[in-house]
Amino acid sequence: MTSRIVLTIALTACALIAVTPAGVVDGSSRPLERPLPATQAGAQCAHGADETQEQATRRRQALLLARVINTVQARARYTDQKVYLANLGAIETMFTADGARWPLTPGWDARLVASSDGYALILKDTLDPCSFAYVTDDSGLIYRAEPIG
Repeated sequence: MTSRIVLTIALTACALIAVTPAGVVDGSSRPLERPLPATQAGAQCAHGADETQEQATRRRQALLLARVINTVQARARYTDQKVYLANLGAIETMFTADGARWPLTPGWDARLVASSDGYALILKDTLDPCSFAYVTDDSGLIYRAEPIG
């Protein structure tokens, strides 16, 4: 008997994928055709052991942005609009309404998906050859992420 980890990803439509000992498969148990991104051969990760002060500052700013988005989403859901916001522009407008500075850092790609039940955000460093990212959702927890293959 093999065990499976099942993940539900909310995009335009929900997709069901699983990680098994044989690899990543979709709901039909066929291997996914698109390979995971690989780190460039010989490239130095921007956020590894040799992280520069400049890269550390960029990483901390992206982490702050993830925290800001979690805070604004919680406020929208539980106090103001009773729904999660699906648009980063709306989140920025809500956050900066009181004069706060929007902490978006150049070189980071922000992807947000939201529904009435929750949201998910990935902030990926597009300047890092190792594709470092932060991932968060409506739980409010923020995870460090990197490709596995």
